[in-house]
Amino acid sequence: MENELPRASPWYPSSASSFPPASSTAEAVVFAAGNKSPKESGLTLIEIMIVMVLFTLIGAFAAITTLNDYRNFSFRGDKDMVINALHKARSQAINNICLSSSTPTTCPDGTSHGVHFQPGHYIIFQGNNDTSVDQTIQTSNGVQVATNLAFTQTDFSVVFNQLDGSTGADTTIYIKDSAGHSSQISINNEGRIDW
Repeated sequence: MENELPRASPWYPSSASSFPPASSTAEAVVFAAGNKSPKESGLTLIEIMIVMVLFTLIGAFAAITTLNDYRNFSFRGDKDMVINALHKARSQAINNICLSSSTPTTCPDGTSHGVHFQPGHYIIFQGNNDTSVDQTIQTSNGVQVATNLAFTQTDFSVVFNQLDGSTGADTTIYIKDSAGHSSQISINNEGRIDW
C-alpha cells in the first residue's frame, strides 16, 4: 500500500512511467502540477506581442480622449473670455466708470463702454468707438468670432450705453474654432448676456 499510486484520473497518470525523468523530486512535483516542463514556463513572443498591442490601443484611446478634452477645455476658455469681456464692458458702462490715465474715475457726464471684435483679438473700449482702449485680448489660434454663421462679418463692436447697460438692438455673437466646436452668445437690447 505504501508504494501504491493513486487511481488514474485526468490529473494523475496511471503509472509513474508516463512522467519524464526528473533530476529532482521538486522538478517532478512542478511538472506534475503544471503539466509543463521547466523549459516551457514563461510567456511566448506572441503572448507578449498581444499584450503590447492591447497596451498600445489603450494608450491611443487615452491620448485621443485627452486631446479632445483639452480642445473642449480650450474652446470653453475662449468662450468664457469673450463673455467676461462683454460683462466687464457692460459693468463699466452701468457703473459710469471713466478711464483716464489708466485710473478708473467717475465721469460726470457718463460714458458708454463696449467690445470691438477683430480677427485674432478683441478690444474693451470706452466711448462709442474703439479709440479709447481699456484692454486688448488675443484669441487662441483657430478661434473666430463673428455676428453671422458664415463668419464673414468678423470686424464689429458691441456698445453698452451708460448707466443702464443697454445695447439698443439684439445681437448674436457666434464663436467657432478649427476643431469644429461652436457656440453662440446672445445679447438682448437691454444688455442681458446669455450663452
